[in-house]
Amino acid sequence: MFKHFIITRFNLRLKEWSVTKHGDDVLSETWLANRFQLFETYCLPSVQQQTNQNFVWLLCFDTKTPKAYKQKIEAITNTYSNIQLLYIDGQEQFSETISNTINQSLLETDTHIVTTRLDNDDAIHNTFVDTIQSHFKPQEQLTIDCTEGYQLILKQNKKPTLRKMHYVGNAFISLIETKANFKTVLSRRHNLWSEVPSIQINTKRLWIQLVHQENISNAEKLQYPETNTFTPSDFAIDPKIELKSNLQIRFGNFWSLVQRVLIKLKIVSLPS
Repeated sequence: MFKHFIITRFNLRLKEWSVTKHGDDVLSETWLANRFQLFETYCLPSVQQQTNQNFVWLLCFDTKTPKAYKQKIEAITNTYSNIQLLYIDGQEQFSETISNTINQSLLETDTHIVTTRLDNDDAIHNTFVDTIQSHFKPQEQLTIDCTEGYQLILKQNKKPTLRKMHYVGNAFISLIETKANFKTVLSRRHNLWSEVPSIQINTKRLWIQLVHQENISNAEKLQYPETNTFTPSDFAIDPKIELKSNLQIRFGNFWSLVQRVLIKLKIVSLPS
């Protein structure tokens, strides 16, 4: 009836991906090394441990990826058959390559496709795929939006901060389409699907958005409360992760409120 594709862009040369939020060059050797470390620590294991493995994971790399990193990702691909590795020559070839790859995977019995966004430095709950597929409806266009998740802020020499997020139109959105005229969920930005009918799922926190030094745009969202109520194994995260204490969280939430007031008064700027 349908085929499900998770699509992850890794190091494609895109116009909007030129520098990080701190002005450092994207796609440098340092950026790649850090991204691979985040990918292997958070993203990859969270996909590998999905309770429902009925999907294809399209991992999109640039044709100019250094040989050492091609060998690294190809070794990972050899151990996880859900991955279909694509080397793409920059932004201009992305949509065409994705469309051709999906078309080649479809059977006559397939009537619809589901495409899901996943950034290479984020993580998903082990029931994420199963939740998406259990809400499938054979519509011409329909988004599935898991609105509840976490933001995990990694800080050097400090305990990470975990925040509970509610985000409509987030970067984990999925799109159902007919196979006859599909464009995929990456045909527009994740927050630009509001005119398309949507199923919003708000019963469980199903994703983690990571905030770290190498982000392109993500920043800590002070309006969301800190927490330490969290089961790391649901996201294939090391259970030894040390989060803040209840006392530290109470202080953190108070300080976030103070910062928001100062930002509103234009006394300080937004944290990056």
